[in-house]
Amino acid sequence: MEALRHISDENSLIMLCPAEMKARLTGIVGKIEKYSGTGGMLLKQAYKNGYKLIMAFGEGWAGQVDADRKLIVLNAWESDERLIETLAHECCHVRQFSHGVDYGCGMYNIKDAVRLHRCKEADAEAFAAAVCHEIRISSGNESPWKAFASDRPFVAHGLEKAASNQKESVVTPSMLRAAFDGWYADERVVRAYEENYIEKGILTECFGRRKNLRDYFHKETTSEKIVSMVCVDDKGKCYWSDNPAVLNERHRLLVDRTTVRHAEKVLTGIEKMTGIKQNHSYRELPIRRTTAVR
Repeated sequence: MEALRHISDENSLIMLCPAEMKARLTGIVGKIEKYSGTGGMLLKQAYKNGYKLIMAFGEGWAGQVDADRKLIVLNAWESDERLIETLAHECCHVRQFSHGVDYGCGMYNIKDAVRLHRCKEADAEAFAAAVCHEIRISSGNESPWKAFASDRPFVAHGLEKAASNQKESVVTPSMLRAAFDGWYADERVVRAYEENYIEKGILTECFGRRKNLRDYFHKETTSEKIVSMVCVDDKGKCYWSDNPAVLNERHRLLVDRTTVRHAEKVLTGIEKMTGIKQNHSYRELPIRRTTAVR
C-alpha cells in the first residue's frame, strides 16, 4: 500500500499520465463498456462513487485502489489484456466499499479479518473472470480471457465449467460461486495474500500507528454478514444466499503456523501496551498440514 500512497501525489500523477496513457485508458474502458454488461455495471459504480482512473509505472502490482483519495491506479507496464481484468477487479473492490466493507480489514479480529479479506479477493476475481468471459462471448476476442486464465487458472476453470451448463452467455450466480471457489482452490494465491495482507499487512502496519493501536482487531462479524455485503451479483442479490455460512468451511480458514505465531506475538504486545484484553479467536483457525518455506 505504501507504493500506492507514494505514486498518488497529485503532481506525480500529472507527470506519469501523459496523453498516450489516457488513450490506453479510454480504449480499455471502452472495450469493457461495449462488450461486458457486468463490467459496465462495475464501472458505473466506481464513477458513481467519485473514483478517478489513472495510470502509473510500478513493480509487483497490476492495479490498486486508494479509497482515501478515491483513485484506481493501473500499472502502465502491464498489457491492455491484463489491465481489463485488473480494472474489473479493482472496480469490484470499490463496489464492496460502497456496501460497507472495511478498506483494510484491520479493525476486525484476526479470524474475521482472514475471512473478510479472502472473501473480498475471491469475489473480485470472480467478477474479473465474469467480465473477461463476457468480452470473449460478445466480441470473439479471447485475449483478455486468456490473460486472466494464465494468471488465475483455478478461477477461470471454475467459471468456465459452470458456464458450460448455461444456455445463455449471461453470468449467473452459479458461475460466480464456481469462480469464487476457484480462488480458494489456488493455494499459491491464498498463501501470497495471507503473507502480504495479513502478516506483512495489518499485523505489521498496526505498530506503525501506535497512537491508534486501540482501534485494531476489535470488531467482530459473521460469515452471513460478510457474504451479504461482499458477494452481490449484478441484480443486487447475494449469490451465496443459499449457503451464507460458506466462509466457515474449514478449507477457507486454513492458515500457516507462522501467521498464528505472528498474531499471538502482536496481540500479546498490544494487550501489554494498551491494557485492553485482545480477541484471540485466531487460535481457532485450522493450520495447514505442511508449511512451505516462503
